[in-house]
Amino acid sequence: TDGFRLTTSYHPHEYKKFLRLRLWSNPRACSMCRFVFLNLKKFSNHDLKYSTIMKLKLLRYALTGAEIVFGSKPHFVPEYKQVICIGNCTKKLAKENGYIHVPGCPPTKEEMVSSL
Repeated sequence: TDGFRLTTSYHPHEYKKFLRLRLWSNPRACSMCRFVFLNLKKFSNHDLKYSTIMKLKLLRYALTGAEIVFGSKPHFVPEYKQVICIGNCTKKLAKENGYIHVPGCPPTKEEMVSSL
């Protein structure tokens, strides 16, 4: 090759924010962990109970302050004490730092509800 390489830069300050809840972007995260959060936006008859419970739990964190990370080797700058690590890829980070860990690949609804 002639040395040409396409690179994308990742800036660890990229996150979505709702009140005091910050969801950090991670290009290494698989689509399944991302889907867990996208699914919360949809209300359906068979998911109404789960969606309501999860939104109430996340609202609590949005009021008190929390970081949500997922994917392998997430880069984030914690502003709040509570850090929620989603999925098996974040298990080591959670264990080493005493963060909340939601197990699974991807986490099931039951794992999300019970861990948060």
